[in-house]
Amino acid sequence: MSKLLLSGIAIALISLAGNTQAQVPPTTTPTPQSQPASPISTPIKVTDLPLLTRAIGKFWQTDRAETESQMEIESSDGKVKTKYLVSVKTIAKVGRKFRSELTINRVGQTSKIKYTIVSDGAKTWVYRPDTRQYTETTSSEFYGKSSASMIGLFSITFVSLDDEKRQELVTDILGENNRIVSLENFKDLQVRQQQVDKQNLSVYTYSDRDEVGISGFINPQTVMFERIEFKFKDNQNRIEMVEKMIKRNSQPVITDKTFTFSRAKGVKKVKSLQIGAFKL
Repeated sequence: MSKLLLSGIAIALISLAGNTQAQVPPTTTPTPQSQPASPISTPIKVTDLPLLTRAIGKFWQTDRAETESQMEIESSDGKVKTKYLVSVKTIAKVGRKFRSELTINRVGQTSKIKYTIVSDGAKTWVYRPDTRQYTETTSSEFYGKSSASMIGLFSITFVSLDDEKRQELVTDILGENNRIVSLENFKDLQVRQQQVDKQNLSVYTYSDRDEVGISGFINPQTVMFERIEFKFKDNQNRIEMVEKMIKRNSQPVITDKTFTFSRAKGVKKVKSLQIGAFKL
C-alpha cells in the first residue's frame, strides 16, 4: 500500500484533488470576497494519532454505508463567484457502487433541481426527472471527473476503494488489536483544533503548496468525521467544497436493485447533462 494511502482520510481524497484539474466550473454571480482567518495548523504529533486512526477505522469498518449530508460548492475566477447548496442522500458500497439522490439550489435562485446518479461499479447513469433525460458513461470516466464529487465527498471517498484495499487500509492504520502504526505514515498531515457549529473538532489537513487542501473534521466525542473541506486552485480559478455530515448508517440494506438504473418509458438518453456547476 502506498505512503499516500496510509495518510488517512486525506489520502483517499487525493484522487479527488487530481480529478479537478482543468475542470473548475464556470462562474457567473458577483459576490464580495471575504474569508475569516483559519486557526493555525501544526505538524501532526504522536499524541494526535489515536483519534485519527480510530475515526478512520470506524469510517471504513464495513463495505457499505448510507449517508445524508449537506454540501456547499463555490467556484471563483478571481472576480466573480457562483455558489450552490446541495442536499445529498447516498447509499454506497466499496468498489464504486452507489445510488445518490441530489437536490441542488443555486444561491440567488428559488428553483431546485433533483438528480439521481446510479453506478453498478462498471457503468454510471445520471438521471434528471424533470426533463426525463439521462446520460450513461463508464464508472472510470465518471470517477475521473470533478463532477464525481457531486455524490458527496464522504461517499466518493468511501467508494474509491475495493473491499480488499479497504480491509488492508484498516489493518495497516490500526494495526493488530487497534495498536497505532508509525507516525511516518501520517507525517504529511497538519492538525488544529477548531470550533464549528458550537462543536470543538480536531481538524486533520493535507495541503500541496496552497493549490490543494483537504481537511477532515473529527468529533472527539463520537470519534466520527463530521465535515470535509476541499479546496483546489488552478491559476485564478478556485473551487471550494464543504460537506457536513447529517447522519450515516454503516449497515444499510442493499438489494439487487439498489445499484441498478431502470429507465422508465419515455425517458430519453442524451450525450450530456448540466448538473449544478458541472457538465456530465
